[in-house]
Amino acid sequence: MSGTSRSQPRASSFGAIALCVVVCSCALPIASIAAQPSVVAAPSADETWNLLQQERFAELDKRFSAVQRAYRSGIASDEDLRAAFRVFYDTSATLLLKYDLWVSQSPKSYVAHLARGIYYASVGDALDRRDPVTDTVERSQAAFAAYDKAKADLDVSLALDPKPLLSYMHAMTISRAHGNLHESRRLLDQAILIDPHNYIARVKYMTVIETRWHGNQELMKSFLEECRKATLSQVHMQILESVIAEDEGWIHQVVDQDYAAAEAAYRRSEELGGTISFSNLADVLMKQHKYREAIEPLTELLSSELPINSTHYFDVLGSLGMAYIESGRAREGLAALVTAARSGSPFAQNELGRRYMMGIAGVLPADPRAGLEWFRKAAGQGLPEGKLNYDRARKLLGEPTPYVPTWRGPVARSICDA
Repeated sequence: MSGTSRSQPRASSFGAIALCVVVCSCALPIASIAAQPSVVAAPSADETWNLLQQERFAELDKRFSAVQRAYRSGIASDEDLRAAFRVFYDTSATLLLKYDLWVSQSPKSYVAHLARGIYYASVGDALDRRDPVTDTVERSQAAFAAYDKAKADLDVSLALDPKPLLSYMHAMTISRAHGNLHESRRLLDQAILIDPHNYIARVKYMTVIETRWHGNQELMKSFLEECRKATLSQVHMQILESVIAEDEGWIHQVVDQDYAAAEAAYRRSEELGGTISFSNLADVLMKQHKYREAIEPLTELLSSELPINSTHYFDVLGSLGMAYIESGRAREGLAALVTAARSGSPFAQNELGRRYMMGIAGVLPADPRAGLEWFRKAAGQGLPEGKLNYDRARKLLGEPTPYVPTWRGPVARSICDA
């Protein structure tokens, strides 16, 4: 994932803003089988989890094969199909043994191989959606090992059902990771061959040819015109167009660093029906010093998209604290910063150090020694701004150059490196 450069906060040489630039495409609306209860009774996520844990693989086969048959016969749509199989996106490591048992007991089951293929592709995708600057070689290798296993299952599944649309769609996650646009197009063409008017493979392909995945705006716009001939609905066409707008926002944010233009593009994507990335929107708002406006997407990010108590969670909490302080809600902001800094966020440690250096009127007395200590903690985790601020604070206080232990893991990430 590409990171973004950081703009300096107002009236201070000690600050740096950090937010998340998400490489993944915005989440796209899906149709729910619940909207057509008479079509097929697809197991819920909880039901599927319980069936897997109880190793009731015959029941899983029966229920999900019914969904696939409903799609093949035209009773269920391609979006219904995708919605039903989303339950296999869960990347919990404890599920792997269950998938292996399911496949071993049902080696000729299309849905068993598809389910495990989706699981492995999701595991690879989760590992792949990290900042390449901070990624370890081991994590990258683990991602591609998962992709290889996903490909093996998806390849097998192709021969087990006459209409394996989801197999082609999820295989594009793998070709995208390898930067193989030619293979992605081949998979799309195969999907269209078995279902000429399908939407889900087309929208998947549109996300695969985004600029961040070695595609470009010209290719995306050309594909949009191609989709107009497929008699897709107006809503579907708008969603496809929203992906182009989202990609334009990413280009402005990461490549051009034109944050006002990026914000406008992200807003346009949302208006077209795309689900906006709270991370990207918050990032461009913070970089424009629109702190009050950034509070909402930061809060949404904390409540809906991030694992609680993860490092990234506390990085975002630190940014929310900064947004609160800059918006005049100093006590709330300081509380958030202290929590995030004590929880190990290098960004929050650096920002808290900056606040101690300057003080917050009526809330936090200036305490340069405390500021120096928080800078030291951030620097010790490898945050470049922390090291820079630590050196500046040391010189300001007339301190001799001390030894700062260097963390031997990856360079500490900012929120924009998720």
